[in-house]
Amino acid sequence: MISRRTVYILLMLLTAIAAFMAIPARTGVGPSLEIADLGYEAKTLNPGDATPMECDVGDKIKFGSGVVVMKIRVKDVDPTADDPSDVKIKEIQIDNDNGSAVADDIAQIAIVDKDNRCILEAPQDVDSFPVTFDAEEFIIPDNQEDIIQIAVRLEDSSTLQDNAEGHTIKLRARIRYEERPSGAPDWETATKEVIDGGADEVIHNGGFESAVDNNYNGGIIPIGGSGIVQEFTVCDDDALGDDPVIDEIQVMNKEDTESESADFNDIAVINLFVKGETTPRASITPDPSWVPGTWLTITPRDFALIVRDDHCLTLQIGVVISPWAYPGHVIQLRTHISTYEPDTRESRAGEIHPSVDPEVVDGTPEVIGEAPERADLIMIGSAPKLPAAIDHRPVGFVTISWKSHDPARGLGGIQGTLRWNPKVIDPIDDPYDPADDTNSFEVLAPYYNIISAKIDHLAGTANFVLTYDFGPDSIPLIEGELFKFHVRGVGSPGDWTQLNLDLLKVDGLAQVMDPITGEVSLVQEEITANVLVAAGEVRLVMLGDVDGNGAITINDALLVAKYLVDPVSYPLTEEQLILADVAPPYYLVDVRALPDAITSADVAAIARMAVTFGLATAAEAAEVITLALSAHQQAQPQPLVVDQILAYPNPVVSAEAVHFVVEGQGIESVKVEIFDLAGRAIFDSGLVAGNALEWDLLDDGGFPVANGVYLYMVTIRGWDGQVIRSEVRKLVVMR
Repeated sequence: MISRRTVYILLMLLTAIAAFMAIPARTGVGPSLEIADLGYEAKTLNPGDATPMECDVGDKIKFGSGVVVMKIRVKDVDPTADDPSDVKIKEIQIDNDNGSAVADDIAQIAIVDKDNRCILEAPQDVDSFPVTFDAEEFIIPDNQEDIIQIAVRLEDSSTLQDNAEGHTIKLRARIRYEERPSGAPDWETATKEVIDGGADEVIHNGGFESAVDNNYNGGIIPIGGSGIVQEFTVCDDDALGDDPVIDEIQVMNKEDTESESADFNDIAVINLFVKGETTPRASITPDPSWVPGTWLTITPRDFALIVRDDHCLTLQIGVVISPWAYPGHVIQLRTHISTYEPDTRESRAGEIHPSVDPEVVDGTPEVIGEAPERADLIMIGSAPKLPAAIDHRPVGFVTISWKSHDPARGLGGIQGTLRWNPKVIDPIDDPYDPADDTNSFEVLAPYYNIISAKIDHLAGTANFVLTYDFGPDSIPLIEGELFKFHVRGVGSPGDWTQLNLDLLKVDGLAQVMDPITGEVSLVQEEITANVLVAAGEVRLVMLGDVDGNGAITINDALLVAKYLVDPVSYPLTEEQLILADVAPPYYLVDVRALPDAITSADVAAIARMAVTFGLATAAEAAEVITLALSAHQQAQPQPLVVDQILAYPNPVVSAEAVHFVVEGQGIESVKVEIFDLAGRAIFDSGLVAGNALEWDLLDDGGFPVANGVYLYMVTIRGWDGQVIRSEVRKLVVMR
């Protein structure tokens, strides 16, 4: 028989066992944090400056001259059970026992998370290693990860200059953290360490230690004028006893959100000066690829500007404003200076120390203003690119334009000399009259004529005289294109030449009103001293290089194919049409543009060239050619529309020819017939391809016509087969 006491003891024992069984088992194995170095790329470190790293815990850091040198991924992992506990990082110790840099080399160390927010405590000054961060906790949420970044700021150059050159930084991070595993009554602590797995960061104390913009204020620079737009000073102050060398300087005009920023259209030339010198050390003409926000190298390839060891040098950036510049456009440059310093120490002779290239930003913008008072402009341009030598057919031209500052005074005439490099371009002579050099000029402005021209092909000069035809209805040119000078490329792709104009005499025509009669007359006066000339340039590229990037690719063929498909949505400039015209019929015939000369044959030829040069596959070429053929087959002739028929000069006073121009669309050819007042035929041009022709005031027998009144009629033939004849009009010859 079991006693009551025994039963009581058994019940107590069973209760204890049940209570014990109710306690959850501990399945964790202590705190667990996965730590991995990310092998952050090594970099050359320059001396720090007076800008420290700053932040409070939880705030984003201001790096100043600090640089991130190590990145660590930390992740909470629970290998045997999924405990719900976060990880608390309590302390991080930083040491450089794997690198040669000492505490005297490093001014500050900071620790931030992936969002650049300071953790544990604010950046610390470095007096000795290790450096401990433990003021606050950094939480890694359960089963999540973060990135810990370690940044350093070096001491300034004066502190480093004794022996820091070449010292290395390869940090070790020792991380102490806590986690409360499942079932554990208390938080448990563990420590792990990680070493920077990337290449060593190297302390560099060569090259320039400072580059400071001097806040130069160039003010307003007028159109056609020049001036300094930026001034900055670079200084050498380091351990190396050698002279740093500037080997490249690049400039960028910043993008201005409030006003338009100047680009290649506004700035004709950029010059680099050493302050105090009047001759530039480097000059460059910006090409069309230079727009705000892009870099432009302004120094030549062999540029090497030496700065004395432990000295400073002040440099200036100057500009020449183009006559085509827009008033109000802003110039505010960012300048990048590339330098190196040769090491002549015996133990490291021949080593080159590339500097971490400094950049300076102009603190004061300059503004393009109006042209100087009483400055008239002659502008050379409109042919920036031409095909290199291919054959003797005409391929391009240079356009000379005029702009008067005074709307009451036009151009009376010009006597001058055009100059170019004869190894790059050559004027196109009239094949029917080689002795007549005036035929290389095509006058565009009504009432003007080239009455004399002498071309020296070997010297690269053309002397010419442009005159004005006085008449009751003639109007002197205030602004616009004067004439084209027809040229072709004779050099190789990449060659270029500047185009200059030396003025011997320029006349202006002022409109003067008689105070009594009220009649307005033209008064001629010489204005040579008040005329500015804007030089132009021509660059030679390969025929077929429609996009002008220096190579014939499938993109060039695609540009032409898209033009054929939809010329309105995908237009080509006249320059591009010249470059695209690689197969007959040719775009220019007898120095005049031939409409519809660009065909699928040009696309096919360019595509095959791209395949030959290895810049396109046969499949890509076939696809583009198919597109062009489809456009060619579907194309309908443009209907003939005649807007206006011009004949000038009329009356003819001193000119040697009359120009007939038909304006409109779909024009295949034109014909001009001249009659005397008795109705007898004097001259019949026959159909001439294009929309323009000229009559040299000779009859069909080759004899000059007499002064008098003549009648003329123009016949226009369209590509659609339609023919339109003008009414009979009068033409007066009174030479």
